[in-house]
Amino acid sequence: MKTNKIIAAGVIAMTLLFASCNKDDNNVNPAQPGGSGPGTSSMRVKMTDSPGEYGAVNMSVVSVQAYLQDSGWITLNNDVHQMNVVSLTNGTTTELSYNTNVTAGTYTKLKLVFAEESSVTINAYASGGMGSGSGTFTMQWATPGPHEVEIPINKQINVGTKGEVLLDFNVVNSISYVANQFIINPVVKEINDAKTGVRGSIQSGAHTAVVLNNGLFHSSTFADANGNFIFYGVNPGTYTMTIYPTVYQIANGAPQQKTIENVVVTNGQIKQMGSIVLN
Repeated sequence: MKTNKIIAAGVIAMTLLFASCNKDDNNVNPAQPGGSGPGTSSMRVKMTDSPGEYGAVNMSVVSVQAYLQDSGWITLNNDVHQMNVVSLTNGTTTELSYNTNVTAGTYTKLKLVFAEESSVTINAYASGGMGSGSGTFTMQWATPGPHEVEIPINKQINVGTKGEVLLDFNVVNSISYVANQFIINPVVKEINDAKTGVRGSIQSGAHTAVVLNNGLFHSSTFADANGNFIFYGVNPGTYTMTIYPTVYQIANGAPQQKTIENVVVTNGQIKQMGSIVLN
């Protein structure tokens, strides 16, 4: 099962963000007024959404770069940005980079470079399969360094204009447990439509897994500590939503799963599911 970690991007020409629900309410590294003015372009990078199995996933981004077609890689930021991606739940964002002097043109790739050190904290309520119980563990990289992730994008940045890119950091697919070790291999993709999706709240549903599926499009996420969840970039259509409570919730009377049929997603709208009762 996938968990979505959203990473958004936006700018006065181009901003790259790891994004979530309340986009600008909780920036760890808010953008500072820069030297941008008429005729200049800029780029920002932020991140979001919570993996329910994990109490924390601590990582550091040491470089953010964008690929300008017919020119090459452009460095947006080389500052070390430490973050617990699990704290970026339900739409909260943290800013990874803000560059106010970006060359106009077509950008086809984004590169994130991570530091060697990273760790994962497993919650006591996790559904199992980790093989090591609760606690904090050092993660090992799937491949030797440098630890880079390249994400295909397609963003035209014109002089003095504003662009935005939204990325999805798939946390569950990024972490595996093999031979008594946690392995990290970040899985990140672009989300093309941040205005189409599904939002809701699950009563007493902290950290429940939520899945949308219609046979053609499949996406999943985890509710935050208050039971809130959001999906971005959902294709228009009619879906089945399946909610999977945690082991702790099932032990206290929640069903093994709850299914909601006929969830209709309309282009350009965030479908409001309201408050969902598990029992």
